[in-house]
Amino acid sequence: MKKKGTSDSNPYQLSLYRRTDNICSILRSDPIFVAASSCYSHREERRRGKRRREMGRRILNDALRTMVNAERRGKATANLQPISSVMVSFLNIMKHRGYVKDFQVFDPHRVGKITVELQGRIKDCKALTYRQDLKSKDIEDYRKKMLPTQQWGYVVITTPNGVLDHEEAIKQKVGGQVLGFFH
Repeated sequence: MKKKGTSDSNPYQLSLYRRTDNICSILRSDPIFVAASSCYSHREERRRGKRRREMGRRILNDALRTMVNAERRGKATANLQPISSVMVSFLNIMKHRGYVKDFQVFDPHRVGKITVELQGRIKDCKALTYRQDLKSKDIEDYRKKMLPTQQWGYVVITTPNGVLDHEEAIKQKVGGQVLGFFH
C-alpha cells in the first residue's frame, strides 16, 4: 500500500504528515520549547480569566454608551440588552440622583431587556473596564480627577455594602472598586 504524501519519483521524500510529526516530536523533546509553551498556555489561561471578569464591565459600558447616544439624539427611551444585576444597581443610583426618570426590567432570568426613560441630564457616563481599587480616604481625590466639575456628577463604586455612589461611600466610610461615573 502506498502512503499519502509519498512520491514514487523520490523515495527519500517524507510525507507531509510524517515531516510535521517528526518536527513536533523534536520540539517536544527540547526543554526550552516545553518551558516556553507551558508559559504561553499559562498566560493564555490568565488572559481568558481576565476577559471573563471584564465581560460584565463591557456589558455595562455598552449599556451606558447606548444611553448617552440616545440622549444625544434626543430620544425619550433607550433599550438595553443584555442586562446584569450590576447594571440594575447602577441605574438605581442614576434614578435616585435624578439622571434617569424610570426604568423597567423585562425577563431578568433569561437574556433580559431594560427600557430606560431618559430625562435629558446625562452628558457622559462610562464604565471602567479595568479594576480600580479605592480606599475610603482616596474617593474624594478620585472624584475630583475624573469628573469635570465639583457641582455635579457621581462616581459609582462597588463596596462590601453594595453598589454605592461616592457620597454614600464617604458617609459609610467604605472603599471598593470603581465601576464607572456619570455626569
